[in-house]
Amino acid sequence: MGYDLNVSARSPSEPIEGPEDVRLTAARATSDLAVEVARVLALSARDDEALEWLDRAADDGYAGVQVLRRDWAFAPLRHTLAMRTVMDRIRANAKG
Repeated sequence: MGYDLNVSARSPSEPIEGPEDVRLTAARATSDLAVEVARVLALSARDDEALEWLDRAADDGYAGVQVLRRDWAFAPLRHTLAMRTVMDRIRANAKG
């Protein structure tokens, strides 16, 4: 699963303290983007691909379990074992 996100511009109100901040910002942006891609795929009934993107989000530390519980785009996936597995990983990310 190779994908990259180059964070090249930041708001002046968000100072970068050091390399760790850049990595955390890039990971958060990457995981949020992965969830958005998954949403579009889920709405297009491309369930397997949506789950792959949610898995990527979990890999990148996505912790928005409440978002996935409430977002109606993911409702058809919630009963599947694959979605429950991804949700468990995301829940673990939320706990730290």
